[in-house]
Amino acid sequence: MVDTAASSHASASALADVTNSNGTLEATIADVETVDRIFSDPAVQSFFANPTISPEKKQEVVKEIASSSELQPHTTNFLNILVDMKRIDIIEDIVKEFELCYNRITGTEVAVVSSVVPLESQDLA
Repeated sequence: MVDTAASSHASASALADVTNSNGTLEATIADVETVDRIFSDPAVQSFFANPTISPEKKQEVVKEIASSSELQPHTTNFLNILVDMKRIDIIEDIVKEFELCYNRITGTEVAVVSSVVPLESQDLA
């Protein structure tokens, strides 16, 4: 059995490295956020986790998701590879790892701010 954390990290790192080198990192992070929203739906999770549904049918659904969400071709290819490798079930872990890779590459630091008074929208930017 493949270690999920290692597999998630390897997949996310590969995607981040490729998209960083070809200049599509920003478009890819937007795609990854879209994929995260879509795959957070329990019905979508259940569909892709179902071993009785053929990889071909899953790829058809990936194609529909990609088309309706206007995903970049490399993001669609990545999702199809995950379907082929039977790793689409760890997409949420891959998303988290990709966000960490993105932050590392872009030098982004994530911070949590606490305030005793409600912050205005201009304070949150």
